[in-house]
Amino acid sequence: MADVPEYAELHCWSNFSFLEGGSHPEELVSVGVTLGLRGVALTDRDGLYGAVRFSKAAVGTALAALCGAELTLETERPERVRDSRPARPAKEVPTDSPRLVLIAADKIGYGNLASLISAAQLRGRKRDARLRLDDLDGRTDGLIALSGGRNGLVEKALLRRDAEGAAVVGARLRDLFPGRFYLELQHHMRPEDPALLRALVALAARLGVPYVATNGAAYASREDALLADVLTCVKYTTTLEQAGTLLRPNHEYHLKSPAQMARLFAEFPHALRNTVAVAEQCTFRLDKLHGEFPLFPIPPDESSPQSYLRTLVYRGAMERYPQPLPEKVERQLEYELGIIARMRLAGYFLVVWDIANAARELRVLAQGRGSAANSAVCYTLGITAVDPIAHDLLFERFLTEERGEVPDIDIDFAHQDREKVIQYVYGRYGREHAAMTAEVITYRTRSAIRDVGKALGLTLGQIDAIVHEYDARESLGGALGVPQAATAPARLPPSVAKRRDFDAGSNLVPSRDGDVPAATPGRLFTPGFESADEEAPHRADRDDALRGPVGGAMGALLLRLCRRIDGFPRHMGIHSGGMVITRSPLVAVAPVEWASMRDRTIVQWDKDDLADLGLIKIDLLGLGMLSLLRDAFALYARRYPDRPPLALNEIPQDDTETYAMLQRADSIGVFQVESRAQMSMLPRLRPENFYDIVMQVAIIRPGPIQGDMIHPFLRRRNRLEEVTYPHPKLEPILSRTLGVPLFQEQGMRMAMEAAGFTASEADQLRRAMGHKRSRERMAEIYPRLVEGMVQNGIDRAA
Repeated sequence: MADVPEYAELHCWSNFSFLEGGSHPEELVSVGVTLGLRGVALTDRDGLYGAVRFSKAAVGTALAALCGAELTLETERPERVRDSRPARPAKEVPTDSPRLVLIAADKIGYGNLASLISAAQLRGRKRDARLRLDDLDGRTDGLIALSGGRNGLVEKALLRRDAEGAAVVGARLRDLFPGRFYLELQHHMRPEDPALLRALVALAARLGVPYVATNGAAYASREDALLADVLTCVKYTTTLEQAGTLLRPNHEYHLKSPAQMARLFAEFPHALRNTVAVAEQCTFRLDKLHGEFPLFPIPPDESSPQSYLRTLVYRGAMERYPQPLPEKVERQLEYELGIIARMRLAGYFLVVWDIANAARELRVLAQGRGSAANSAVCYTLGITAVDPIAHDLLFERFLTEERGEVPDIDIDFAHQDREKVIQYVYGRYGREHAAMTAEVITYRTRSAIRDVGKALGLTLGQIDAIVHEYDARESLGGALGVPQAATAPARLPPSVAKRRDFDAGSNLVPSRDGDVPAATPGRLFTPGFESADEEAPHRADRDDALRGPVGGAMGALLLRLCRRIDGFPRHMGIHSGGMVITRSPLVAVAPVEWASMRDRTIVQWDKDDLADLGLIKIDLLGLGMLSLLRDAFALYARRYPDRPPLALNEIPQDDTETYAMLQRADSIGVFQVESRAQMSMLPRLRPENFYDIVMQVAIIRPGPIQGDMIHPFLRRRNRLEEVTYPHPKLEPILSRTLGVPLFQEQGMRMAMEAAGFTASEADQLRRAMGHKRSRERMAEIYPRLVEGMVQNGIDRAA
């Protein structure tokens, strides 16, 4: 038996070809590795939406993760009327637009790819990208082009029996991509495929260009063919019974092994060998791309961004700390400046300072939030208003060298004035270098049931009967069952029931090598990982309960598909305030497209993707309470014109009437303490000072609630229980919270004191406790934690 040739798949979609691809990018990597492919090129429709996740998943594997896209070409007669507005049409209209596959061979090619995608996206409406062949002039270096399969210009001409037209367009593409244009052979066992293959090979000889074999994969495994069909129905607002030719004719559009492809293309062995040659030629890897901070202008008397940052920090310290500067303050500032210098982050802090300073000059009330409050540098720069030294906050909660990440600084602005700051950023850095961050809108239970139910042909009444039993944030992975709905049993569509691979829902539990659990607001789990393994024994009972509302095989099918689609990206939205700023033109770093909001452009990646690539992102958020404070300050100035104006860091913290109001739970409309839970806690905790308010806000959090810390704390505060400590070493850390840990900083300091952790190791512990795969992360850290405690004289049994 002859050796099976190697093969790389150069044309496939993920579920980031929104409502067209049937697998997560991570699954394509996993299946590609299992099949023994040399490489896989992710070529999603008109974008690089899933490219970061795809590239990240391939790190450490033998699979070459190639970065590409399938671009929609604009023909002389567009298939539908378009206008210049970015708004998306109410209903997706099927088109027969030709496609062109582009793959980045090197960094120059990647820049050209991102630029071409941006040009296509910004030409028309949102989700209606159109690339012109003229756009390719001067922007093809470093790019490999594939003709596009059945939807390519060349193939469409051949299918129309227009051999001369195919030769003309093929020659043009050959000349645009000298030595880097390949005709694309595909064999999906359609009746016309053999003749099309022979015509393409003959044309390749006539044009003097090579050819490659691809499978145009729309999903990783054959099992997801039905899911891909359902997504197609969702996209075009139809049902499986009515979709007709919108659906692919069979289930052959999955990743195939080298042996399978060798059998399909036995007549054209060079087609497989050429895929490996292309994969070897493509040396660019997206995980090696790193963004650069904008070059912030510095005064001529400053030698570097770091020296200018130091000047600004000490200038701010003179305003915010007593003089001469206390030794403790100076030591902390030097410590933070040293870390910033070694991480080369001075430019980042200057950009954030510039935005905060611009807000002040624009009379926009602003306040830094989050872990940036742990930084004395941020405090002296005026980014935050809380002194971290006075409150004994750990800088490592904000930034560590070991973490190696750009810190995340969020700034809140008065809601009505935020637009002024956004426009300032556009004006300061130019729209070529700044854009809003995207947000991936994913399927959750309710949206999955609605879309899948419609595609299966269920009535609105049947769908509503199921949907209304679920919380909007609930995941099918955590559902507890749905009561029986009084609806007639639904029948399976004949097109589904007759399929040989339909199992009537007999295999509903996600397998560890294929299915991906539901997404969380932050990021998808790694394929196959279940966040609640202990629930697995009860899942079968839960599945039985969930089949009830529509009954029988249809209920099982609905559950199976909804479980699978839970966490799939549905469309791209705009982040509430994240902006990405780059030194190089943004369109050469990350593709840009229209947002749903007029005059807004977004990059095609969310905040996690940007963080993975080290691209600078700053959150400029609107906060209604700051708007109220702005109005209150204005009223104060009007009432007391002879007094100095108030600022956020000058608000008195000892007003007895304010504390009496809070103790009465008269807090409707008061930021952070107006929820039912907070109002219930206020009369029990009875805050008497500012730190009491800090504890009041912190205690109504998932950590203290799940850790059963609320009742012990309240008993101790009301002198109903003795204050004790797990160990005498921890008393200085826990004394203010009466021996009950309420804050992440306390957990970090406990690890440092009891186990001898460094601040960076303590930060790793904090991150592991909050990580989605915390069991695995904690299992790695736990032995070090125990051994450190033992070495510090703490009994192992404790």
